[in-house]
Amino acid sequence: MISNSDLSGKINKDFAIFEIDENTLPLIIKEISNPDFIIILNLFRDQLDRYGEVNTIAKKWGDALKHLDGKTTLILNADDPQVAFFGRWVKSQSFIFWP
Repeated sequence: MISNSDLSGKINKDFAIFEIDENTLPLIIKEISNPDFIIILNLFRDQLDRYGEVNTIAKKWGDALKHLDGKTTLILNADDPQVAFFGRWVKSQSFIFWP
């Protein structure tokens, strides 16, 4: 990011891809208003020691996704029922379910 930015911090690229931690998705959505795409892979219980119950994280994600303006394309993992269910929670204009 730094090597592709000017002195004022403006990034000289058309896109960036970020892998973010489960608990920070709501914060990132606030900071990056209306991203073009959000890819949600899965919600596993492997982070219970840090964040509590998976359902709690899913609720936080769903609440954050509701604030998108509808232009963000959500790419959702259809193999994870909780992730696929986000398609019903948000007003995004387009969804991609895989596999």
